[in-house]
Amino acid sequence: MELLNFRKMLHSKNVPYYAFPGTLNPKDIFSKYNLSPVTVERELRIGAEVETKVVRIAPRVQKSIYNHIITMKPIAPFIVGVSSAPTDVFALQTCGYMHYALLLNNPSIKVYWHNSMRKVNTHEEKDYDVVFIYNVTVGADSWRLQSIRDALSFYNRALRIVVVAGINAVEFFDNYLHHGLSGMINIYSTNKGFVNTYNTLDLEEKQDFSLATEVFSPELIKMLLDANKGNVKRRK
Repeated sequence: MELLNFRKMLHSKNVPYYAFPGTLNPKDIFSKYNLSPVTVERELRIGAEVETKVVRIAPRVQKSIYNHIITMKPIAPFIVGVSSAPTDVFALQTCGYMHYALLLNNPSIKVYWHNSMRKVNTHEEKDYDVVFIYNVTVGADSWRLQSIRDALSFYNRALRIVVVAGINAVEFFDNYLHHGLSGMINIYSTNKGFVNTYNTLDLEEKQDFSLATEVFSPELIKMLLDANKGNVKRRK
């Protein structure tokens, strides 16, 4: 599908304007968007002891999650959070590129953009391949949070991508939504002069991949670990 026609399709479905992708190749968006590392505490069993450790989700891990998602065939029912702060503008733009890439790789897929203000109607169609859930903020009340959980449950066979504003997706899922997460992408700025330094994995980032299984449900991260075996380089 041509980019112009894709934008027209988004417009016809009342998708937020900020989600309309620009002219970048979806594989090259990190020449514009800057990924931010996320740290989270987890209790890990080390031998016979349980210790609280800080787990770092590095930009390289997030980029690998993004690249895996946009090239998936067939599409798997993961739950991925895409976040930006202070607003969801950059997260929406990233999701627009993800939608376009998924459509180019899977022309017959069915995609739905679900506004979290809408209560899930169980009589509506649920046979989608990808569902973007947007209009999600840290200030959501209990009704809105339950609505998001209902959407995640109702579209359980789809790849579900939650667009989060004002807080990173891990913190939102941990502290507000109380729901499992397969992976996350955290955008904190656009930077046209940003130089991508995440072409290879170093030892520290390998550890980020391994510990990421303590933050996310394991299926997606294990795929990324398998894909990156043998690509780790030590810093000199």
